[in-house]
Amino acid sequence: MARAESMSELPVTGLLARYAAIMTELYDRGVVRTRNAPAGDLAELLVARALDGTLAPNPARGWHVALPDSRFLLVKCRVIHPGSRSGATYSAIRSWGFDACVFVRLDASSYGVHSAVEVPVGVVREISHQQDWAESGRVRVAEDLLSLPGAVDRTEALRSALAALDVEPPRSAPSQEPLPFDATEATVLPAHPTVTPTGRCFCGCGGRVPPGRFFVPSHDRRAEAEIIRERYGSIAGFVAAHLHEPASASSAPAARGAGTLP
Repeated sequence: MARAESMSELPVTGLLARYAAIMTELYDRGVVRTRNAPAGDLAELLVARALDGTLAPNPARGWHVALPDSRFLLVKCRVIHPGSRSGATYSAIRSWGFDACVFVRLDASSYGVHSAVEVPVGVVREISHQQDWAESGRVRVAEDLLSLPGAVDRTEALRSALAALDVEPPRSAPSQEPLPFDATEATVLPAHPTVTPTGRCFCGCGGRVPPGRFFVPSHDRRAEAEIIRERYGSIAGFVAAHLHEPASASSAPAARGAGTLP
């Protein structure tokens, strides 16, 4: 009887393929609603490795990879399946302090690189569906990105970077070398933007709302949940990221109510 391989013996591509199969089965059974869990981090790592870039430090917003030529890249990723909706979009772009965006599509059956296209920021603005109230935009997954002015096909470069992970996988958190600037200054989203009612729902659905209101009933929760999922993965991840100090095991009962959100 053949010995079953342990997880530690599998190459990176083998682990991703196994994960993709598990996620697809969970999706088919209705347990989960998306297949995107590790996709964003994987795409950012592949872009950084493929283009000799440096991953952004955690506090940075508005870009993911700094290149040796001083350009900043945003990375947007979507896991695609043959039955994907034609109207599906990449997650919202909420700040524009980057030079180009690399749109990555991963195969839902294996997490292999289906396509990767770099598009200049000006062109991304032109093709994105704008949400003026949030100064954000979305790009459709079905968009023919390679036909756009200035687009660069990065598919083979990312495929090579993915294959190289089997030879030289990261054994800890991806290296984040110090960058020659204060990363917090790269943040282009205001901490507390000034907003005024527009007569339309702020979630982007286009629904009309009464004067002085921002949302169709319950759509504020929908928008809030979407942003938390995109940036933190879950509500637990959001809380963990914003608590000043996690309570230690010994002081947990006393500190349970002490954590505050900034």
